[in-house]
This record gives sequence, C-alpha cells and structure tokens, in this order.
Amino acid sequence: MLFAPFAARGPSLGGKPSPKDYPSPKELCELLEKDHEVIQVAGNDDLQVAKDVRRNLPHEQVCELVKWSDTGVCVDSYLQHTYWSLGKPAIVLFGISDPVIFGHPENLNLIRDRSSLRPNQFDLYYTTDYKPEAFVSPNEILDSLNSIGKQEACETRT
Repeated sequence: MLFAPFAARGPSLGGKPSPKDYPSPKELCELLEKDHEVIQVAGNDDLQVAKDVRRNLPHEQVCELVKWSDTGVCVDSYLQHTYWSLGKPAIVLFGISDPVIFGHPENLNLIRDRSSLRPNQFDLYYTTDYKPEAFVSPNEILDSLNSIGKQEACETRT
C-alpha cells in the first residue's frame, strides 16, 4: 500500500503545514502497518511516518509503485489522480477541498463534513487556514479500508 499523508508545499506557506496535510499521519500509519506493507511516498520536507519511505521519486517510479499496490491512502494530491489514471482505487482524504470537484468517483473520497470546505474552491488552497478538524479520524480511514474489498465501486462518503 502506498501512503502519502502530505500535499505539495505551496509557495507561500512559510513553514506552516499545507491545508491538505493529514493531521494524524503517524497514528494512521501505525494502524496501516499492522496489516499492510506500507510505502510512504514523500517529498524532501515531509515527515517520515512509515518504516519504508521513498522521497522525490520520478513520476514513472510512482506509477510503478501504484501498479504494484492494491490501493493507496493519500490526501488530495497528484497521487489520487495517478491512481485514477491507472485504473486503481485509492482512499483519498479530503479536508478543505471538495471531492465532488477535485476527486474521482472511482476513488473512495473521505471527508468529515462539507462545512469545512473552503468558500471559494478555485482559490489557491494554500491561502486557506489549516483545519485539522476537517479530516476523518485514523480509525474511520481504517474502517473504510477494511470495507473497500467488500464494495464493487467506491463512492464519496461524508
């Protein structure tokens, strides 16, 4: 399984977390690693939370890892689009961005509550305040992962 709990760093974040970063990456990764081989896909500045982390991979290598994996867990980032383009399902963690606009219905798009969505979805996401409370809990993600094999098609869940 690929795991990417952090989004690309916007140019004006000034060291703050991206509004798309998952707030409990270590806790979630520990739960995932109990039953899955986890490879974290990360950038240079991302915190290592998995035992196996691969940093700054070229897109071709990321695609090979996606093909290898049964599924991935990622925030709203390029990785969800890569899964979709290769016809593989991912669990995508949304906070301030609307999965109806930016997600793919073939993925399992998880969002806590639509009230956390930023008002103008087409503004630059990194100008929005970080809202860790906008994300689903690690246990909710694990429950969704366990159910993914039981459903034919993924759907947006709120």
